[in-house]
Amino acid sequence: MPRNILIIKLGAIGDIVMALPLVTAIKSAEPDASITWVCGKTVAPILQLVNGIDRLIIVDEAVILTGSLFPRIREIAGLWRKLYGRVYDQIINAYQDKRYKFLTLPLKFKKYSSFMGDSPENTLIKDRYFGLEFVRLYSADASKDELLSYPALNLPADVSLLNAIDLKNSNNVIIAAGGAKNILNTDDVRRWDTNSYVQLAKELIARGYNIVLTGAQHDAWVSKAFESIPVCDLIGKTSLIDLLVLLSKVDLLITHDTGILHLAKLTKTKTIGLYGPVNPKTFVGKTDPVTVIWKVENLACAPCYDGKKFALCYDNLCMKNITVSNVLKAIEQTEKP
Repeated sequence: MPRNILIIKLGAIGDIVMALPLVTAIKSAEPDASITWVCGKTVAPILQLVNGIDRLIIVDEAVILTGSLFPRIREIAGLWRKLYGRVYDQIINAYQDKRYKFLTLPLKFKKYSSFMGDSPENTLIKDRYFGLEFVRLYSADASKDELLSYPALNLPADVSLLNAIDLKNSNNVIIAAGGAKNILNTDDVRRWDTNSYVQLAKELIARGYNIVLTGAQHDAWVSKAFESIPVCDLIGKTSLIDLLVLLSKVDLLITHDTGILHLAKLTKTKTIGLYGPVNPKTFVGKTDPVTVIWKVENLACAPCYDGKKFALCYDNLCMKNITVSNVLKAIEQTEKP
């Protein structure tokens, strides 16, 4: 009889992408298994495109994580009603925080997997790629590269915003200079300097590249920095689905550690990833098409991320150490056959 498996992972975008190999691993081992995924509203559009997820249950993660008591109770009670009466062969709660177990409190299950540290298999191993750790919650045999592959997406063939881009030109480059923000934290320390992005864009335009800016509505401040140069500014104009389609059509993405870097993994888009306060080994898998730039050799303070918070920082030298020349050299390397 096919097994029923429940995955609890609400967000954020990067975490969701790194957890998606769970679907591949489960369906590879158990093609008939039924996968239910509980997710937040923000990331739901991504998961709705994924082949292999049989049922998606969407909750308001903002209410659950930051809401006042009674709205939070209402939201969790609504989730319980949707799950009521089902028996799961395995629940995969992809969190360390024990409070997330409350989401599955009334459920019946045969096996419960999490990162809560109550056994060796339920203990998150630090400084190892998160994608591997997520898969390990399902299967102890998580060392094979094919188990870390992403499931196929049912992307639309086209979106209207692509009309603003010359797709016949093979030199379209996305720059995402904002981001580094989620419901609980704004992590400015992860960002590369905006002026450096502007200088990089000027250098690339001079070399014949078309520059496309992307970002959410709260990244509108980025647009002002690029006003004096000819770029295609799509900041605040794209949905997550738009971004995925756009990424599937362009040649290169350049950004720091933020959500779009992880989205690009799903479309196999070549990416230059700029890292500083976090160890890129934990966020970039060996098979991901990401060229990492990490200039921390002489810094005793980096990395400074414990999985939840960054150390107090007044001068993020780890990001300032990355030069425009470093990025241009990395781009040249990606272009080599």
